[in-house]
This record gives sequence, C-alpha cells and structure tokens, in this order.
Amino acid sequence: MNNPVGDVDMSEFKRNMAHALRLIVFSCLLVVVDISSTGESLAQPLASEKQIIVILVPGLSFADSQWLLEEGQERELWREAAKGAMNIRTAGGRDLASSMATLSAGRKAVTPSSLHIEEREHVHALDFPEFVAENQATRHRATPGYFAQRLKQAGIETSYYGHSDTHYGALLAMDEKGQTSGAIASAVKKSSEAARGIEMNGPFLLEAARAKEGPSFTVIEWGDLHRLYATKEGENPAAFESEHNARLKAIEAFVAELQRDAQPDHLLLLSPMMHEEAYKQFDRLAPVFYWNEKVNGGIVTSKTTRQTGIVSNLDFLPFVRQQFGLERSEQEVGYEIEVVEEEGRRLFETVELIKKVAENRAPVLKAYLYSLVAVAALSVGGAFIHWKRDEGSRVLRVLALAGVVSPLPLLLSGYALQWLSLPWVVAMMVGFSLFLGLFLTLYNDRPLLLIFLALIAVVTIDVAIGSPLAKRSFLGYDPIVGARYYGIGNEYAGFFCVAGLFVLGCLRRRGSKAVLATLLLVVLGANSLGANAGAMLAFGLSVLFLFWKMGNGRWWILWGVGGGLALLGGLYLLQFGRAPTHIAAGFGRMASGDWSYIWDTMVRKMSLNAKLLLHSRWSLLLVVSVLLLLLLRWRRGVAFLNQSERLFLQTGVACAIGLLLLNDSGVVAAAGAMYTLVSVYSYWWLLRAGREKLP
Repeated sequence: MNNPVGDVDMSEFKRNMAHALRLIVFSCLLVVVDISSTGESLAQPLASEKQIIVILVPGLSFADSQWLLEEGQERELWREAAKGAMNIRTAGGRDLASSMATLSAGRKAVTPSSLHIEEREHVHALDFPEFVAENQATRHRATPGYFAQRLKQAGIETSYYGHSDTHYGALLAMDEKGQTSGAIASAVKKSSEAARGIEMNGPFLLEAARAKEGPSFTVIEWGDLHRLYATKEGENPAAFESEHNARLKAIEAFVAELQRDAQPDHLLLLSPMMHEEAYKQFDRLAPVFYWNEKVNGGIVTSKTTRQTGIVSNLDFLPFVRQQFGLERSEQEVGYEIEVVEEEGRRLFETVELIKKVAENRAPVLKAYLYSLVAVAALSVGGAFIHWKRDEGSRVLRVLALAGVVSPLPLLLSGYALQWLSLPWVVAMMVGFSLFLGLFLTLYNDRPLLLIFLALIAVVTIDVAIGSPLAKRSFLGYDPIVGARYYGIGNEYAGFFCVAGLFVLGCLRRRGSKAVLATLLLVVLGANSLGANAGAMLAFGLSVLFLFWKMGNGRWWILWGVGGGLALLGGLYLLQFGRAPTHIAAGFGRMASGDWSYIWDTMVRKMSLNAKLLLHSRWSLLLVVSVLLLLLLRWRRGVAFLNQSERLFLQTGVACAIGLLLLNDSGVVAAAGAMYTLVSVYSYWWLLRAGREKLP
C-alpha cells in the first residue's frame, strides 16, 4: 500500500463518482432479474387442496424418524413422504408450550404457565386474552388465535383431538376466543401397560378424521411418547427401549391407516419438541413428514431457510394458508414449505453433519478465539521488543499472517468432519494457517493483499452458489439456532469488510476503487447473495468516509446525508428478486407505516449486543483487540506508515464501529474487524522494524 494520496483533481473525482453511481444502478438491475441462484431453484409450490390433517407428536426426535425409515413395518409409507427437519426456536424457553404457541401464531411466541386448556362444550383455553396480551407485548408481537379465526371466516372447519397432558396442540386450531371443536377425554383410552395408564385411542381418532366433510383443518396431538419420557425415571433401560419402539410402531400404524382410510388431501406429521435426551445429544431439529398425492418422496425446504431439507416453525402457517388458497397475511414472517426432488438419504446426511458441527462448535470457537487473542497479544508484544536478530520478528509475522488467514480453512471445517475426527480437523486448520503464514512470509512480497483477495474471492463465490461452505462452518450460522440461514453471517462480515477496505487502499485509481467498492456492496447487500444489511451499511459508510478523506475532507454534510440516503436506496433496490429476505420485509413494514418495527429492531440490536458483551467470548476478542490497537497507536504511532496505510486504519476502525452499531450480533462482526486491523498494524511494524531499524 505505497500510494500516498496527493492533490485531488475535482473534475476527475466527479467523473469517477458519476461512473460509480451508474455502476450501482446497473448492479441493482442485475439483482432485480436475479441472475444469482440460491441453490434451491428446484423448489415448486404445492397445489392448493381442501382437507388438511396435522399430527403433532411431542417427544419425537429426528433419530426416531430415522428408526421408522430403517426399522419400521411401513417403510414404503415413510419413503413416499416428503421429509425435512424443522427449527423450533421460540420467543420463550425450550419448552413444548412455547413451541406450540409459535406454530399456532406464525411468529415466535411464549406461553404463560397460567394458560390451561380443558374440554367443556368446546376445547377451551382459560386466560386466553392474557395469553394474547403477553405475546403482543414482546418484540415479535405474535397474535395467537388469528389464523384459526381466519380459517373459520373462510368457511373452513378447525378442530383438535388429542392428549399430551397439557393439550397445547389445541392452540393451532383455536380462534380468537381461545375455542375450537374436538375432544380431549375421548382421544385416549385406558391401558395398564402405557405410561400413566392411558394411550391414544386410534379408532376414535380415525373415525373423527373420516367424518370430516368439506374444507377442514384438523389437529391431532399424539401424546404417548411425551408421557413415556415424562415417566422414564427409574425405568429399566431395556424395558424402556422396548416400550419406546412399540410406541413408534403405534404411531406408524395409525398414520398408515389414516392415510388409507381418511385419505386427507394433505397430511403432515411433525414434532413440536424432541425429548430431553435427544436435545442433550444435539439432536435439536424436529422431524417433518408430508404426504400428498402429488408428492412421491423428496425433501422439504422454504424461502425462509434456503437450505434443502431445513424449514422453520414459522413456515407452518404459510404452508397451511397456501393450501386453502388464502392471501398472505401481515402476521406471517415465514414462507411456504416447498418440496424438492432429492433422495431422503441426503437429508439424514445433512442433519447428521449439522449435529456434529453444533456439538463441537462451542469448544472449537472457544479454542479459536482464545488463540486469536494470544496471537494478537504476541504480535503487538513483539512490536515493543528490539530484536537483535530477525528470526524472532519473522516468527511473529508468521503468526500474525496465520491469524489473518485462519477464516479460510474454517470455511471447510464442517465438511471435514464427515471424514475426519475433531482433533484431526483442528490440526488441519492450524496446520493450514501456519503453513500459509510461513509460505507467504518467505516467498511473497505482499502477503496481506494476497490473503485478503483470496478471502473476498472465496466468500463471494460461496454466497453466489448458495453458501454451502458457510452453512456448515464452525464460523458460520447454525440452523439449530436459526438466527440466520443464508448469506454472509456476522462471523465473516467483519473479516470480509476489512479485507475489502485493504484491497481498496491498494488500488491507485479512484475509478477502480469506486468499481470494486460497488461490487462489494452488492455482494454484502443483495438478497440472493450476502443479505447482510448491517454489514453493507457499515462498509458503505466507511467507503464514503474513505472518499471524503480523499477529497480533502470538504462538504462532509453532503457526503454524510447524500451518501447515507444513497446507501439506503441501494439496499432497497438490492432486495428485489425471487428470494425474499428479512431486509425486504423490514422495508415493507416501514412503507406501511409500521414504525414500531424500527423501534423493535433497535431494541433487539441493543439487547442482543449487550448480552453478547456480557456473555460471549467474541466480546473478549473485541475488547482485547481495541486495547491492543490503542496501545500500539500510543507507543509506536503511525509515523512509519504511509498516508494510504493510515487511511486504511481509519476507515477500518470506522467500519468496525458501524458493524457494532448496525448489526444484531455487532459484537461478533466488530471483533473480527478489529482483530484484523490489529494484526495488519502489528505486521507492518514487525516487518519494517527490522528493515528500517525503527525505534
């Protein structure tokens, strides 16, 4: 980066900015026609029908569903179903009640302990108004009962039959008064061999399903597994496993008979919550099965997740609504479940890999972040030591480069678990980073530029083909958590933004800088690429700061206001295309006058970042990086840097601040950005201290 900025030719500067604006419009038009594939283009919406039966099986795990496919007596039944795994995140804790409430409302919801469901003339929920009010008070503003009420107004009968002790499955069929038709007591029968002396009354449930005429939405809650696990303590393991398998076969027999006799137009079986043992083993995605005469196997997906085989619990209501031919409601935040033609075997391989990555993510990230802190401390510490020989400085430069390059092998880390054990995967990542650090130190004059170009290229290609690497990376996003399913996550956003600023600083022509900056903004913000609004805005503001400084720092109000509005306009245009995003939904809410959405978003960002600052190891990396950067600046100054390098550090810090303030997990993105800045700063000092005998 040896291109000091001289006097600015304002006519040339204006021509370059006009060229950049034309390029922004052209790039946005490309996104409007959506030339980028999301990797899920095989998905086709399912046809509309009239009778839907939903079987809820609390306690059913994904491992149980695999057992049914491999050991069940009706294997053809399961082979013909479209299969998937569902994220079950709620606004409350990990409990069955909140999961049922979320399914019923189409938004993340909570269920108060006071809510009680019983059978009178109808199946009725006591304290239902308080239940609705409590959810309206959350930032998700869920409205339980609205969907069943809408079905009733459309002439569609809703009903609930089942028994899982608490009967929370009835919430899916309840109207705005907390009522629905159906039965609780008759849905079970006495059995001395079953948990708590009762088991599901299959014949009664079959007769109730067969009796439906006309449009209907029927919910059946099959509670045998839930009761079995609730009474497991003290049971003989062998006897429990035998009873567990018998209960799975009973579910299988019921579904097979229901499919043959009642012949519903759409039949779904899903688990609102897996049992506790499965959760402890990181089997935390719930199984989903779907039968329809037009479906012959396959795997489900949705535009919410853009991941083959993975759907969200927020997608359930849009799917049901679509089958009845109703218009989309403002209450919906998920998208319709779709089916792609894939072998079921791929689903189980995907879920197994997700499980492995989730199980090992915490220890791997803990070791990784502590390693980055140690490397940063060593690199900065080396800047305060007068080396008599260059070997010590070279070792620290290798470590600094290894830390900067480390996000690249982490992209491949998840897939490596398919063939290697965790110790070998960690050894591979460490070895790869150290090897590249050593190789570039010895044989390349501009190692930082090469690393950042590689990072930009790899991340851009990954998001362009649907983010297959980021989706399964230890440094990526987890579909079990469900905070993000696609695009550039905050873990990589910080590294990517600083890499982009570094490469911009290496370009001599302002026109070239404008072109690259525009392309990087498109990658960060486009709905079918990065889909990271906070990162795009933070990077865009830092680029505006860069060009403002290059223009001798004049007209800062014009740059700030005009540039900020241009960024928001560009972000809006980048949301057009086939793939909807939470960003587009946010613009839609604002356009409709829902300014409470802005307030809720601000509160969410502040609360989440406050939580991360207090409890996340990313906050340690962020705080240490900031302190080390301040210490290095105080003790070594910037006199040894040229003007372009100083500008890179200034814009990098501005970008990190923007990432912290504009992102939900801003602490994570800012930590990656600040660490990279510290590594680059210390590397420059270590490199030049030996060559130029700096004090």
